[in-house]
Amino acid sequence: MLDDALSIIAAALATVKRTLDLATFYIVDDKEIHRRLKQELADAVPDPQNMPSYEYLRKLPYLTACVNEGLFYSEKKKKALLCWELTP
Repeated sequence: MLDDALSIIAAALATVKRTLDLATFYIVDDKEIHRRLKQELADAVPDPQNMPSYEYLRKLPYLTACVNEGLFYSEKKKKALLCWELTP
């Protein structure tokens, strides 16, 4: 039972890691997206020692768009890979 639980946790971590890797790649790869996101975060968090709440960060429009796009591309990539693997 412990092995099953650890397998589920490991799979969940791998999925989250893949999503974050993909989103980070696309953000860093596009200089304009990177600049705009960095500027929005700098404006929203002027003092990194005093972080705003999660609710406040959720309302940042560009950050929210980047998160949503990262989730979208991750799911799209996963489906593409699944179709490729299932194709004879």
